[in-house]
Amino acid sequence: MPSSLAAACCRAALRPFYRLYYPRFQLQRRLPPVPDTGRALRDNYGCEFVAYPAGSCWIAGQLYYFGAFDPWIIDSMRALSRPGDVVCDIGACWGDTALPLARHVGPGGHVHCFEPEPGNVARLTRNVAHSRLGNVSIHPLALSDADGTLSFEVDEAQSGMSGVSATQGSGVEVAAMRFDSWRSAHGIGRVAVCKIDTEGHEWSVVEGMRESVADRAVTAFIIESTSPGSREALRFLRSAGYELYRIERRRFSTVFAAENGPKRGRQTIDMVALDPRADIPPAFLRLAGR
Repeated sequence: MPSSLAAACCRAALRPFYRLYYPRFQLQRRLPPVPDTGRALRDNYGCEFVAYPAGSCWIAGQLYYFGAFDPWIIDSMRALSRPGDVVCDIGACWGDTALPLARHVGPGGHVHCFEPEPGNVARLTRNVAHSRLGNVSIHPLALSDADGTLSFEVDEAQSGMSGVSATQGSGVEVAAMRFDSWRSAHGIGRVAVCKIDTEGHEWSVVEGMRESVADRAVTAFIIESTSPGSREALRFLRSAGYELYRIERRRFSTVFAAENGPKRGRQTIDMVALDPRADIPPAFLRLAGR
């Protein structure tokens, strides 16, 4: 059977009922690549993606077969924000998180997407335009600890894994800016939640947010905990007075567990850093068992 037909058959069998939060990646490894049909991918939140890398891309595969990539991240960002809020997607790729979040915060809110990889920026721009989302801004920047430029390594097969080069001068040159500089230039006040997924560059991103952290301008962060840089970023936020929560997944839902508290589900690689003095949305408190 041709792989495109096999993929279509697998998708037809899975999508009507598949809402499980695990297994996902284990199952995806056994499924055919995403066919290049030219049709839009529709997720479980009612968003359409007309621009995406077909083939073996993990993000496209999750959307094609299961209707969402890392749904616990979308759950977390929705739980930490309300309609009308400003949120930031740092490492937005081609919009798998930003588009459903834009629907959540509504026309009175705003989603700021930061994505330096040129191919992803082009896809993100097409997806936002297709959905006619007036509450999404795209910033083709690599947020970092200094204003200027950075070298960026592009992963053609897995565009979501592209990242800042370890060696300056290799890869493509992209614009870089501190978050504090950007926030000042755009007159941004409170940000409800920042998702930071920058493939190991998280500490540099957070270093560029020191003024915002000190001012408590950002109520919550969502950060992976797998790289030395991300762990350093979480340590810094903890020392600045933010409380850390593990993002854990149950069979059909997301829950939050205090950093040193008992397990409430299967642990993911993602953490929440939350300002305990802020006005925390009831949705988060409920999912945290508070």
